[in-house]
Amino acid sequence: SFLNMASFAECLKTSVAGEALIARWFIRQGYSVLPAYEVNTRGKGPRLFTPNGELIAPDMFIFNDSTAAWIEAKNKTGFTWHRVSRTWQTGIDYHCWTDYLRLEMSDSWDVWIMFIQMPMDEPGAPPPGLYGNSARALSSSIHHRGRNEKGAAMVYWTVDSLQFHATLDELHCAS
Repeated sequence: SFLNMASFAECLKTSVAGEALIARWFIRQGYSVLPAYEVNTRGKGPRLFTPNGELIAPDMFIFNDSTAAWIEAKNKTGFTWHRVSRTWQTGIDYHCWTDYLRLEMSDSWDVWIMFIQMPMDEPGAPPPGLYGNSARALSSSIHHRGRNEKGAAMVYWTVDSLQFHATLDELHCAS
């Protein structure tokens, strides 16, 4: 198991660190990576300019000989327990989600939302690691919409809506 979890968690304190970790993991899987997360436009995150207007750009574009996809990378302290439905969940900002979904529906490439989930000291919590799925798949498995502790509109999925891709050990080996 991952022996230096404290330094791994420390490394993930910035979103760029998590994005770079996911990018290196994809490179180890045989993909080339074009990062968009290194671009800063007028104090905003990266933007994608399309014939239909401006969208929030996912963090990176990956490709190999047979596959290409957009990747949005998220760092999470762990899944959240939803008391009403008794399920483990995670989510993203609703305004980002709508742009990623618009991009996937208007483009020939999938948009994948990838979550690094850290270990939790909670009974029954899902294992830590890298989880994700395409926006197309996630669009049919939204659990609910709500607001986070800061009042921002969010969209949430259960852990069952996500595919497990790598352990934290496997992610760390990519660094």
